[in-house]
Amino acid sequence: MLTLCQRGDSKSLSALFWRVNRLNCLKWKSQKYVDVNQMRKTIIPTREAPGCRDSDGAPSTNNASIRSLPAPIPAAKLHILGLRSLKNRLGPKWDHVSGRASKLVQRTVARAQSPTDRFKVLDEHSYLVTFGDLSVAETIFVCTSIAKKVCELFLGCQIDEISIRTVVAIVSPVDTKLALTDAQIEAVLERSGSETVVTQGLRSDSKELMIAIAGHRLGPPRRPLEQIQLAHAELEQFGLRVGLFPVWELRKGTSSALFLVPFSGNAAGRILSGRPALVNLNADEILNVEINLLGAAEAYTERLQADGTICAIGVGVSYDSLCSINSRIRYVSALKKGYFSPRNPLWLKIEQIPPGIPGHRVAAFVTMLSSPNIRVTLEFQSLISMPEPSVRLKAGGLGGSIPAGTVDSAALIIAERLVSLAAAQEAFAFLNHLDKDNLVAVARHANVRFGTGAALGTRHLAGLEAIPTFPLSLVEFG
Repeated sequence: MLTLCQRGDSKSLSALFWRVNRLNCLKWKSQKYVDVNQMRKTIIPTREAPGCRDSDGAPSTNNASIRSLPAPIPAAKLHILGLRSLKNRLGPKWDHVSGRASKLVQRTVARAQSPTDRFKVLDEHSYLVTFGDLSVAETIFVCTSIAKKVCELFLGCQIDEISIRTVVAIVSPVDTKLALTDAQIEAVLERSGSETVVTQGLRSDSKELMIAIAGHRLGPPRRPLEQIQLAHAELEQFGLRVGLFPVWELRKGTSSALFLVPFSGNAAGRILSGRPALVNLNADEILNVEINLLGAAEAYTERLQADGTICAIGVGVSYDSLCSINSRIRYVSALKKGYFSPRNPLWLKIEQIPPGIPGHRVAAFVTMLSSPNIRVTLEFQSLISMPEPSVRLKAGGLGGSIPAGTVDSAALIIAERLVSLAAAQEAFAFLNHLDKDNLVAVARHANVRFGTGAALGTRHLAGLEAIPTFPLSLVEFG
């Protein structure tokens, strides 16, 4: 579910805070936490329970001083998506803005908590909180409101788009005498919580502020083979198959990278892979395919990690999917929840970038998608009309396809220009759809580093068989 909304909800949030504060005041009075005169002086209670607050009034992050509730209670996890890209965009301003955001979260959470609730900083801008006096619906509302406030803070600091993810669930200890640990609560949230992603950004055409809220219920994590089988089943309904095709290093004739693509066969027996295989799908169906392939790519890296194999995994997302704020939220949220290791990084290819797109727009998408062990590459619709970027794109690779029917001399000019532009961007060059031997020869002559296509072999993996030995050899596997 995804909704677009305007600013607001402040009155509803204030009313909820008033109810929580009133409830806490009644509790304190009955339990003699404070006297009546002290209550009269308290406009917005700070609820200083012993050991539960820092000196500045914020909730303590010290586990030893946190009082735990044995009864089932709503818990929540909040964290900012794409933290690395935010740091890069803010530069030296990051420490100041980050500190303001952290204090804002702590102050707002404190107003909705009871003295026995917990507040734990899991990581930089990742928080675990409980709300003993709220319902699940109220907890989701508070967390969404907090996310909006933090988004607004960053948008006021020259950030054009930011997303914050929250997960809410009821948690209960197995033994009523023992409280759940932070790690156990986080595991329950990620396994069965209700997820909400709040994104605020500016429309590129009108600079109008938009707020998008996407929510859905999480399920238990699947095993790698189950996730890959799910991708096969999901694409089968469109008449498509899933394949892991080697990405060949052309000079060496070896491969230490696999690219996960949808594909199908046509009447002539030719394999249609990647974007050409999706021509009959609408935008929503394409996005679902892309998210399923992303999940399968992460699952296969888990298999590689368990096997101790060094191999990169590639997967694509269309430029059109990223241009739609609704689609972008769904894809980026799925991407940021994934884990990729240095030995098994993700090569994420932005596919089919149209001619005439400004370099700064492409660079913004690269920054948004990049994170540790995720390297973004760019595929352009037309290498002939591909402009020389006026800005640093920060992509790992640039590439595309040579048009069918291009004579060798013209193909060589296109390939050499691609290599030159990639070198200027400190990136590698790649070519897709090298379906004829003469195109492979052209690519090698122009020093294009990576290539895929029928002339290099159509053999591929389904992701369910035993892990092969890498690097693959073009002579044996192609």
